[in-house]
Amino acid sequence: MSLRAAAREHLERLTARGVSAHTLRAYARDLEKFAAFLASAEGVVPAPEGVTGAMVQAFAAHLRGRELAPASISRALSAVRGLFADLAARGAVPANPGAQVAGPKRPRRLPRHLPAPDMAALVASPKGEGRLAVRDRALLETLYASGIRVGEAADLDVPDLRLDEGLVRVRGKGRKERIVPLGGPAREALGHYLALWGPWRAKGRREPSRAPLFLGRMGDRLTSRGLAWILARRLSESGVFARISPHGVRHSFATHLLDAGADLRSIQELLGHASLSTTQRYTHVSLAHLEGAYRDAHPRARGGRGDGPRRPPPSGRNPG
Repeated sequence: MSLRAAAREHLERLTARGVSAHTLRAYARDLEKFAAFLASAEGVVPAPEGVTGAMVQAFAAHLRGRELAPASISRALSAVRGLFADLAARGAVPANPGAQVAGPKRPRRLPRHLPAPDMAALVASPKGEGRLAVRDRALLETLYASGIRVGEAADLDVPDLRLDEGLVRVRGKGRKERIVPLGGPAREALGHYLALWGPWRAKGRREPSRAPLFLGRMGDRLTSRGLAWILARRLSESGVFARISPHGVRHSFATHLLDAGADLRSIQELLGHASLSTTQRYTHVSLAHLEGAYRDAHPRARGGRGDGPRRPPPSGRNPG
């Protein structure tokens, strides 16, 4: 089997496992880059069993030489390692040649989020009772109340809502489902939206077997890109000067919970993180918040006169 054919079968298996379309497209591009690199460097694309660790290492050096972002290099190497891990598990190759090839160290970035007053301004930015304003308020309330990803919000169907219980069923990464609570404002906004948009719901024809929750003007499901565009437009109308990505609402959700005393394990469950270590990055954000509050409030946190005069040590005693 050729390397490209093995890559196609691998991507088909990932599709069956529920890997997102966005990730699959990225992996497909990365694996094609790997095959093209081998064709250029070796004169021919070797069969999977002929790929060596040195070839994968050379591919990593090639990507670094192109000055790609560390995240892009890491993802490409992850795609290669994933392909050969799959092949090795099925006995098609003796070992994974990329297992020992490390990706670049990625700088640790704190999640960018909005303070609670700015989030309140953003959620309240759609004014009036027009159809689009009502929809956008319901969308923003849902994103902030639940902390779900924009892609998860786009994938919601009406039956996923249990408004009487204040719950929503979310399909996360790998199609894993979780139940997330919704607060009163989100439940009210969603109820108003569903009542107003009823006449348009039957117009969408792309998914007759499903009932998409968030709809575009023509009655079809809003895409992740459409939801992100709505968020950007409403942010510009809110008077909030900070700029955040669609994921920033999710970061704000987690940070505000942590600042209010929620425990990490509960936040992990709400966010749908497979590992607690992914959730722990929010502790750094919260720590920065606490340090700021300490500096502003504690009389001993600031230098200068606020510390008060130092008393001399008692006579005859060593001050150290």
